[in-house]
Amino acid sequence: MKTFRKFILVTLIAVAAIIIIFFALFFLNQDFKEFIFSSTVEEETVYAKGYSIKAWKEVKLNDNIERVIQLLGEPLKKDKSDDGAFSYFYSDQGPRNKSCRVRIIVFNKEGRVLKKIREFYID
Repeated sequence: MKTFRKFILVTLIAVAAIIIIFFALFFLNQDFKEFIFSSTVEEETVYAKGYSIKAWKEVKLNDNIERVIQLLGEPLKKDKSDDGAFSYFYSDQGPRNKSCRVRIIVFNKEGRVLKKIREFYID
């Protein structure tokens, strides 16, 4: 009987560990989250001509606009907010308006990278 209880306890601990690891990866790791979403929904993403994953990763906070364009090329579209900040969109939905990967660089009014938005949009 003690062996069976030990087996149940070890099994429960292993299952709990797997669940914790899955949720940690899902909520803390964007690559894992995108993998899960892109594996479960139909995706259609259009990227700017110069976009690459390698170049995206090279863009750092506080980089100037010239460096971003050097790395990623011209964006698909640009948007400006009322406070002077502006955004460059390096991805968009494809022609069938399906789920897509979102890649946006947000600049402050001085033209420096304020943040990089990397998400998976589910339509």
